[in-house]
Amino acid sequence: MSESRDRYEAPTKNLRKGVVVIGLPGAGKSTAGEMLADELDAIELETGDIVREGARDHFDVDSTDDLSSDALGDYSTMRRDVDGGDYVAQDIIDRLEAADAVPAKPVVVIGMRDTEAIPALELWFDSLATVWVHAPFDERLDRLQGRGRQDESDFDADDLVRRDGRESMWGTPEWAFWADAKLRNEWGVDALREQVTNLAVRLSFASGDAFHERTTRSGRMERNERTTCMEGSDD
Repeated sequence: MSESRDRYEAPTKNLRKGVVVIGLPGAGKSTAGEMLADELDAIELETGDIVREGARDHFDVDSTDDLSSDALGDYSTMRRDVDGGDYVAQDIIDRLEAADAVPAKPVVVIGMRDTEAIPALELWFDSLATVWVHAPFDERLDRLQGRGRQDESDFDADDLVRRDGRESMWGTPEWAFWADAKLRNEWGVDALREQVTNLAVRLSFASGDAFHERTTRSGRMERNERTTCMEGSDD
């Protein structure tokens, strides 16, 4: 048993293993991603933190707390125009290549938005899974209004529709269809944690199980026109 397991783990223990957690604003990506990172004893990277740090330097402000959602959106759009749609993925890869813990530990990337970014990560990771977090519009709105961010103090439904529309332009909702796994964040924290635990078992690196071998998926992004889907379609 042990000898067989050693033979299995030998070719996989040095592989780069990752999970990308995706969802629309307020879906609970951070909550789900933090739970998953804890279950997998993984390195946790928040793309939102990376973007905020870059925007802070770009706009020359003292703190990321001084940045509005609109400013962050403008910064992201500018970076896409200048550095390409996979700019966040490239920033993540730069950080991971400097981390001694990779590939000894898996990586959970929270909050990736662009369809162009995932293929870039797929090229860097040996095994990568994508997880879509779903929550109804009204629940997402309640969460955003309750986060306490200064620019969201008077956040309303029209603001969320506008933010969803911006992320649709980036391709975020497409992952409701393409994701390898889905989590429904609409029944409370305990129910979400149970789903995350079940997912972690299926992706359990701690037990020596590797992700199923993936074939290249970048071809799924090569369509004549981008499909904008409504979040309610990911049932």
